[in-house]
Amino acid sequence: MGGLNEKGLAIQTLEVRTEVYPEPDHRILFDNGSWIQYALDMAGSVEDVVKMDKTIRPVKDGGYGFHAIIADASGASAVVEYFDGKMVVYNRKTLPVCALSNIAYEKALWSYNNDGPKWWWFGMGDSPERFATVAKRMVQYKPDTHTNSIRYALESLTLAANQYTQWSVVYNIEKRKIWFRTVRSGNIKEMTLNDFDFPCNAPSLMLDVDTHEHGYVADKFQIYDRQMNKRVFSEAMTDYGISVSAKDTEWLMDHFESFHCAP
Repeated sequence: MGGLNEKGLAIQTLEVRTEVYPEPDHRILFDNGSWIQYALDMAGSVEDVVKMDKTIRPVKDGGYGFHAIIADASGASAVVEYFDGKMVVYNRKTLPVCALSNIAYEKALWSYNNDGPKWWWFGMGDSPERFATVAKRMVQYKPDTHTNSIRYALESLTLAANQYTQWSVVYNIEKRKIWFRTVRSGNIKEMTLNDFDFPCNAPSLMLDVDTHEHGYVADKFQIYDRQMNKRVFSEAMTDYGISVSAKDTEWLMDHFESFHCAP
């Protein structure tokens, strides 16, 4: 999950199984998706996201934990993880490779620096390889040679994909522009945040991420529709084998629709 906001803050989270989140305390708890949404609503920089740790804390919502890679319009970037109940931040000198996969950053970096992984490094899956693929692509990138940076980024994500990959997203933070494609719809879609109005009286909009449209899709968004959102949610739960009652589904839709715009 991830996103880009009007201030140029970009966040992507990835599943990771080694997270140890904080014990309950005075801070407000958030699951993965809510943590991202709160950050995109309330933060404008990497520093702002790190400061959020004073007021909110992540919690497992029944699945595995997550860690996040963050970048902002100033050029700052960071990886945020949780170990022994505390937030750990990698940035500047402790973030020599600005990449992330589905294992702890320190372990992925160690593997990359030691020309790994090796066959006897049990339990790391293909995460070290995917981390190394992106790291090498960044080193190999030459602006004079690779004149289409978006194509290069998408090709890099293709090389780093595995059988579980569902979508690829590329952000141009400076221009607030987004490109994306999914497994079900390989057509590349694009839009910019300038294509949308964000005042509180503007309607909420939605677009099926698997739309078969291609190219510019900002004008394909539709006004939020409860029945359509409920259908997509129910289909997703069926795909994942998760049983959610009709009553709980209605409650969840009510919950989403209860959010208020704060100028």
